[in-house]
Amino acid sequence: MMPLEADEPVLSREELDALLERLTDKTSGVGWSASSRKETANESRLVSLSLERASEQFGDRISRSMSNIFQTSIQFSLIDWRESEPEEFEELMVPHDRAAAFDLVPGAGRGLLMVGRTLLFQLLCLNFGASPGLKKSPVPNRPYTSIECRFYRRFADDLLGRLAEVWSEGTPLRPKITGLIARGHVREEAAESLYLATFDVAGFGEVCRLRVAVPTSAFEDRVAAAREVATQGAGQVEETVLDMSLNFRAEIGTIEMSLRDFSDLSVGDVLPLEEIEGGELLASVAGIPKFHAIRGAVGNRLAVQLQDRV
Repeated sequence: MMPLEADEPVLSREELDALLERLTDKTSGVGWSASSRKETANESRLVSLSLERASEQFGDRISRSMSNIFQTSIQFSLIDWRESEPEEFEELMVPHDRAAAFDLVPGAGRGLLMVGRTLLFQLLCLNFGASPGLKKSPVPNRPYTSIECRFYRRFADDLLGRLAEVWSEGTPLRPKITGLIARGHVREEAAESLYLATFDVAGFGEVCRLRVAVPTSAFEDRVAAAREVATQGAGQVEETVLDMSLNFRAEIGTIEMSLRDFSDLSVGDVLPLEEIEGGELLASVAGIPKFHAIRGAVGNRLAVQLQDRV
C-alpha cells in the first residue's frame, strides 16, 4: 500500500491561504486597525469557534463521567452555540424555572446556567437511589423546594467547574455562583452580550436540556491576542496558523440499527461494526473528511496510513 506523498501537506495551499486571509490584510500590507469592523468580527468569530469546540469536549467528558457514575448511558451533545442577549435566555425559561447566576471573570458581568426541569428531577431521583430503568414520575410544575435548590446549586457548581477547565486556555477562570434567580431577574443580573450554549441530554427517555450563557467580555483577552496575531507579517502568521492544534479522527466502522434496538442499549452492550471494504477508513481533520486511509498497527499501537485525499 502506498502512503500519502511526503511533500503533500495536510492543509492545502488554498486552505492555508484562506486562514491567512482571515488573520491579516495582505492586499494593503496593513495589520490590525481599530476602525476595521471586519477584522474585529473575524477575531471574535475565531474566539467563539474555539469556545464552541471546547464546549463539545465538555459534553464528551461529562457524558463519560455521568455514565460511569450512574451505570447507564448518558450523553450531553452541544446542539447550538451562538452569540445572544439576556432577553433570549429569559424567553427560554418557564415561570417556575431558576437559573444559576455566576461570575466567571471579575468585572466581566454575570453568566447564567439553567438546568432543565426534566433533567434536574431525573438526576435528583438517581441521586436518591432510583434505578435508571424505573418508570419516571411526572416532573412537577411548581416552585423548587429548598432541598431541590441546594441540589441544583451543587450540580451547577460542578458543571461550571468542568466547563471552566475546557474554556480556560489562556484565560484564568474562577466560576462562582452568586445565587439562583427567577425569570424576572435575568435582565438585571446577566451581562449584555453572551455566548449561549445549548446541550441536549439523552439517556432519560425524555427531552432534557442544559443551557449555559457566558459573558463574551470574559474572553476579551483572547480577542486581543487574535488582534495581535493579525499585526504580524504574513510569514509570522503562517507559522502561527501551522502551530494551531487540530483534531484528527479516523472512523473505523459504522452500524445501522432500528430506533427500537437503539432504545434497548445499555452499558456493557457490544456492537459489531460493519466491515469496511478493503479495510479502508475515512480520516477527518477538525471534523472535515480529508483522507482515505488503511488501518494497521505500529508495534502494539493502532495506526492508520494515509492513502489519498477525499
